[in-house]
Amino acid sequence: MLGEKIYIGNKEIARAYHKGKVVYPNPVKDGLVLWFDAKGRTNGDKYKNVWKDLSGNGNHGELMNFGYTEDSGWVDGGLRFDGVDDYVQLPDLVLNPDNFTFQIDNKIRAFNGDKIITENGDEWGRNLLKDSQNGVKLFSNNVHTYPILYVQHDGYSEVRRIEPYTQDMLSTFTLSFYEKQDGETYTESVEVMTKGESCHVGLSRPVATHFLLESEEWRKIYRTFEATGDGEVRVQGIYSNDIPLNQPLYYKNYKVEKGSTATPWTPAPEDITETNIINHATPFVENNTIHSLKLYNRALTDEEILQNYQAER
Repeated sequence: MLGEKIYIGNKEIARAYHKGKVVYPNPVKDGLVLWFDAKGRTNGDKYKNVWKDLSGNGNHGELMNFGYTEDSGWVDGGLRFDGVDDYVQLPDLVLNPDNFTFQIDNKIRAFNGDKIITENGDEWGRNLLKDSQNGVKLFSNNVHTYPILYVQHDGYSEVRRIEPYTQDMLSTFTLSFYEKQDGETYTESVEVMTKGESCHVGLSRPVATHFLLESEEWRKIYRTFEATGDGEVRVQGIYSNDIPLNQPLYYKNYKVEKGSTATPWTPAPEDITETNIINHATPFVENNTIHSLKLYNRALTDEEILQNYQAER
């Protein structure tokens, strides 16, 4: 045995069992709803289209549309998606979005109310915007409507103003988001980039801070604000009145969270609890490949997160 791994000769074993239960590896078991591990799986397996749930709960996954090649299937101890239509169908799971843990490989997010704890022990804010990794869709202003080109790419979104700016346009790109929490402080953040001339961007209007955006450099912009007297939060999105006509503005990792600090992007908990598929676009999937996946029906403690993190190293 070397560290946390078990070897027979020079070969690492994938799993060890005792009385029908997995005893190696040994992640936290309390609250474990689903556990997938791709070690030892090959495209020649008899049941290659099934990802067995090692938690003992019978929440097995069904592989859909895989070609079982080096670009689509079981490859080098992981499950590789083709980036087109491969996915894993999960059974219906009941998870509380206010209290659960999601782990893909060594990326861990323990959701607990308005806070999220990561594998490094960092505490971040809960994202109130669903499906925002690629950048939520930004609409033209709902009072002065004018054409906006919107394109969603893999990993980010693009908008362009395709008619000249005039003074009666309140903002270049806007969205609306409402959260009834009277007196609460919120922080809005997003990563933006352009290609072409430098321009200034800000969030919402009136804009307290303009950020200079240089060509082909991603920059995180943010603002902190309070709910209005009736508890209405309106997020109006990215604002720019000097971006040239037809010049693209790219954006990703949009986030609205409670508090006065812009913490790193995380998925909204509903992005995980309200879906029953896993594919290349699932948060924290890198290089279209998953090696392991765990879901818990509670937020793990700092010590438990560390135990699971070390088990994946």
